[in-house]
Amino acid sequence: MATFIYTKDYSEFKIPYFESSKEEIPKSLYASMLEAYIEQGCFAFQSSLSTKQDIYSQFMSLCSSFGSEAITDASRRLTSKLGTSTKYKLSSVDMEFPHVNPHSETSFSPAKPSLIAFTCLEISKEAASHAPTTLIDGNSLWDSLELNHRKELSSILISYRLAIDIPVKKRKSKIRDWYLDYSSISNSILDYENGKIMFDYYVPFVTEHPITRKLSIANHAFIDLKTEPQILSRKFFQLRNDILKEVTIPSQVLVKLDQQIKTFYWRNGLSLFIDNHRFMHGRLSYDMNQIRNIFIRQYKTLNFNHFS
Repeated sequence: MATFIYTKDYSEFKIPYFESSKEEIPKSLYASMLEAYIEQGCFAFQSSLSTKQDIYSQFMSLCSSFGSEAITDASRRLTSKLGTSTKYKLSSVDMEFPHVNPHSETSFSPAKPSLIAFTCLEISKEAASHAPTTLIDGNSLWDSLELNHRKELSSILISYRLAIDIPVKKRKSKIRDWYLDYSSISNSILDYENGKIMFDYYVPFVTEHPITRKLSIANHAFIDLKTEPQILSRKFFQLRNDILKEVTIPSQVLVKLDQQIKTFYWRNGLSLFIDNHRFMHGRLSYDMNQIRNIFIRQYKTLNFNHFS
């Protein structure tokens, strides 16, 4: 498969946008944001609060309203705290890579979240202008493909060999066979010495949304593996005459992907909520010496009980 490369200046994403001058967000605004999330798969919220602590506290309130079962973020991310407060452990969205190709968060794992949320607590003028997040609507990408490409992609599986960081104590037996209670997993090994669990995971290239039942491309097929150290290998297989054969993704799919990319520009106090089963996201390259303090939260499911 050819490597995906960002190729041009992209138009800005027209995202449902909300703001409130109050610290406690009105219930009517929550209902409008939920409607936008279900219909369009995302929304942005601008906080009017002034301190980082207040902005992040409001962001967490939004997260707990929309998301359920927070997922522990990958230990490879940089973490920090707000001032002297230990109430929140913040996970930075940026790692040590200038750009990140389009991907659906943790889509290479059965721990894939449904909802991901970002908030910007501080950003320099340079980074605000030149380091947007990229957004790709996986539904629109799928619909944009020619019928022959949809036919081909619908029968392709992505095979990952993974090494996930986990907190385990070292033992005399450095490696042992393991079992993970998920489907489509095999060859699980627990590595006590390096604090990792390793396994093979198969997932369809195109997936059906758990709520809308629409088909979407929201995966890790286009990521540069150098930017995702948890993926040891990635291969594509197609079932032909009852035999799995390794295949490559048509280059035309990369062209369509590039055509579907939109940008989202950050400013202080701005938050972004994304349907991770529908959208892929990434980041254009920028000078990483610039300040870009954007933090991420991930949730297993939507919290519909909050609105019942």
